[in-house]
Amino acid sequence: MRVLITGGSGFIGSPLTEALVSKGNEVLIYDAFPNAHSLKNDVIDKIELVKGDVNSWTDLYDAVKRFSPDAIIHLAAFISQHAEQHPLQAIELNVGGTITVLEIAKKLGVSKVILPSTVATFNSSVAAPISDDAVQRPTTVYGITKVFCELWGTYSHDKYGVDFRAVRLPSVIGPGRTNGGASVYASLMIEMPARGLAYEIHAAPESSIPLLYIQDAVRAVVALLEAKHSPKTVYNASGIAPKASEIASEVKKQIPQADVKFKPDAGVVQMLKQWQQMDSASFEKDIGWSISFPLEKLVADFIGVIRKMNSSANQENAILLEEARAGPH
Repeated sequence: MRVLITGGSGFIGSPLTEALVSKGNEVLIYDAFPNAHSLKNDVIDKIELVKGDVNSWTDLYDAVKRFSPDAIIHLAAFISQHAEQHPLQAIELNVGGTITVLEIAKKLGVSKVILPSTVATFNSSVAAPISDDAVQRPTTVYGITKVFCELWGTYSHDKYGVDFRAVRLPSVIGPGRTNGGASVYASLMIEMPARGLAYEIHAAPESSIPLLYIQDAVRAVVALLEAKHSPKTVYNASGIAPKASEIASEVKKQIPQADVKFKPDAGVVQMLKQWQQMDSASFEKDIGWSISFPLEKLVADFIGVIRKMNSSANQENAILLEEARAGPH
């Protein structure tokens, strides 16, 4: 399969690209800030990397026409924290970019358009676990833009026959996640101790939000892409919902010397109450996906990845130091 990924150099895009390449797919990353360093060395030579803005009709049209993908995975978007700080930019990129992608897909006959959406399209007033078809009344700019994207994709599916598919993800955590606002604590309270650093947690010990490990999030997107038929245009993918104290306990179990301390911030604690667990029964039944990383396995894999990264960095530094000592040849 030939797959074009918008925003493919980011937190989800890089491991998604690697997963698709490992399955024999041809991939073109179309990104405003293409970053080859975010990809493994054995993947870089197997993909095409193009610098481009999803709101540039001509540039994206030319890339899609030339590459002739079987599917577009549309990741390019401003996420929650940046969207709140720059709402008009978020509307331009998140909404405008999605319209551009879907219009070009329609005109050029791209078979599928896949959109990762978010639990932020709901709010805390909806009873958990939240169903696929629950009322959406988001209270954030990011959530508002994603509701529009879901609706416009469904409209394009119903009126023009575009095979649009979306999956709502909870907060995705994993190595390298450094942004995203309040929910980033769940990543950093694992990553920082794995790097041998202290971390102050601004969530409360009892704070609990739905979380999905990056590998499970990637598997959800790939499963939706590969499904022969998608009975619904939009699905929920639930995660795990451990308390912050439970994550801390698991980290300390695997890294006894971990220095993580709670210093709750009232604003952060209140914001975290907005996210609730979703019901992914339909996604699991129709698409055949399920979680592979419960908390213990998630923390262990996360720590292992960071330690491997640290080891590689130390080896590279040692080589550079040795070369510097040897002097010029």
